[in-house]
Amino acid sequence: DLSPAVSALSSAPCLAHLELRHNAIDALVQLNVLGQLPPVPSVLVADNPVCESPMMRPYLIFRLGLSVSKINGKDVKSPEVLAANTMFNPLVHTIARHAASTKQVCAERLASLAVQHHYHTH
Repeated sequence: DLSPAVSALSSAPCLAHLELRHNAIDALVQLNVLGQLPPVPSVLVADNPVCESPMMRPYLIFRLGLSVSKINGKDVKSPEVLAANTMFNPLVHTIARHAASTKQVCAERLASLAVQHHYHTH
């Protein structure tokens, strides 16, 4: 879990390089917390299972935004930034909409159950 380390680094005014080698990062979701960091121009995540995913680089570009210029020693190009944002931005909005919708449905269901419970007990 990268959260404790990211929390400690999130108050840093700037970071020049972040090295996350050999941290057993095996899922893209574990990279989400990196979006909470101040701008990071260079990130090294090599030697983690997540690097086997072809989605790792675009996802990391999306999460770190325009501040990242190198990932695993390879320059980030403008077309990659555009592609990553095109790929993941709609997904983020869809997930947020679904979460809000699910929350509303759950609230309505709980209210319905509370009303039913009230009538059954009185």
